[in-house]
Amino acid sequence: MVYLHRDLQGHEFNFHEISMKPRRIPDFPRNQVDLKTRAARNLELYLPLASAPMDTVTEYEMAVLLELNGGLGVLHYNSTVDYQIDQLKRVKNYKSAFVRNPVCLRPDSTVQDVYDVHNRYGFYSVPITEDGTPKTRLLGFVSYHDIRYQDNRKTKLRSVMTPRGRLIVAAKKDTVGKQGIKSANMLMKRHNLNVLTVVDNEDNPYALVTDRDLRLHEKYPHASVDDNKQLLGFIAVKGDWHDKKRRSEEQDRIYRAAEAGADGIVIDQGVVYGSQPEIVKWVKKHFPEMHTGVGNVCCGEVVEELMGRAGKFIDFIKVGVGPGMACTTTQELAIGRAQPVAVYDCARTMKRLAKKYGDASIWADGGVKKSGDATLDLALGANMVMVGGILAGYEEAPGRKIDKGGGVWKKEFRGMGSMSAMKAGGDARYTLGKEAIRVVEGREMEVPYKGDGEPILTEFAEGIKQAMNKLGFRTIDELQRYCMIIPNSNRQRE
Repeated sequence: MVYLHRDLQGHEFNFHEISMKPRRIPDFPRNQVDLKTRAARNLELYLPLASAPMDTVTEYEMAVLLELNGGLGVLHYNSTVDYQIDQLKRVKNYKSAFVRNPVCLRPDSTVQDVYDVHNRYGFYSVPITEDGTPKTRLLGFVSYHDIRYQDNRKTKLRSVMTPRGRLIVAAKKDTVGKQGIKSANMLMKRHNLNVLTVVDNEDNPYALVTDRDLRLHEKYPHASVDDNKQLLGFIAVKGDWHDKKRRSEEQDRIYRAAEAGADGIVIDQGVVYGSQPEIVKWVKKHFPEMHTGVGNVCCGEVVEELMGRAGKFIDFIKVGVGPGMACTTTQELAIGRAQPVAVYDCARTMKRLAKKYGDASIWADGGVKKSGDATLDLALGANMVMVGGILAGYEEAPGRKIDKGGGVWKKEFRGMGSMSAMKAGGDARYTLGKEAIRVVEGREMEVPYKGDGEPILTEFAEGIKQAMNKLGFRTIDELQRYCMIIPNSNRQRE
């Protein structure tokens, strides 16, 4: 594990008090640095960054941004369950190799119905079947090309669709499978198709392959995807299951998320609560493939207790009590710990316990302001770095955009322990009953609006690579094995 300077051992330290000592001469360019990481026991990603499940940080747009670029987005729960599941579906449906169970219409459906499909799902391409479901025979196909000049939106689709006899389709037996997508791609390129319909033995539309998805696969080869090349779906859930009604509500949330294709759940609480070991056991019993994360913690003792109670069911642990930009837990309650030493303590404990329980991943949650902070988290043992405040100014963040005048724009950002966030549902992070007096543990603020997030996110990731390159490490594993953390000569607070 990382080398900690003797003056730091046994002491608390924060980001501004430490540095990484360059002890190697790099002999490779920055583009050879590999940021692949083990985000969970059985999940490898290309970028060790996750967006926090905060209601001014992560909804559909932010999750897509992070995951197209190799990271992970965790959808917040400060909404109705219906809204969160809808956001999850939008993430899962953003791209895929095969669009299974495609949305269909009937021949007597209208042009307006196609526009309604677009308004709800974001696309116009629709197979036309006998009963408007994928379970009956394909009769034709409608795309935007067929309806764009139709002034009468009551026009029946049978009069504008491309009939089955003129459609180029692919057989399910020839295309669905690990290598089948290649034959589907070749067929699309050969016939210059925007959409290819895959039919089963009864000539029912089994799936669609779209040119848009092919272009996305090529543009984002390191996207965080499942076996069908769909973006991963991670949601936050509430952890105070001591309340029977809350337990039932959250179990229903998880059932619905699984039906919508969720790949992971993150139990989101300010400090890990006693019901969390039981929650991950319940999730793994009903959904064994679901990636499960618990948190938050800030010391090795709690990591050891968690692993002792539910070790084989826990895939990752979130570390961070009090370090977030919009968090005031430490200031108000004197609870928490400096993030770098918390990550080091928890990661070291996890390494010691790995042989007994398996090696759960460590997520460093909070306190990161720049690329160097994220690199320090990784060096100290984190597998993933969860960020919120630095993403809140992106266009993709759901916080309200505010015109301050004079060409200056801001976006709203609030901690989930702020009064407004708790009233919206965030008080579940603090195990409060509905009639409890709320104690504020978060700020409400405005952050500078930064515009489109992709170039900024790319620059942030390149900053981590540049730091590792200067240290002479090609991989995160090398960084964690051989990096030396030293105290800064000037330990004045920033």
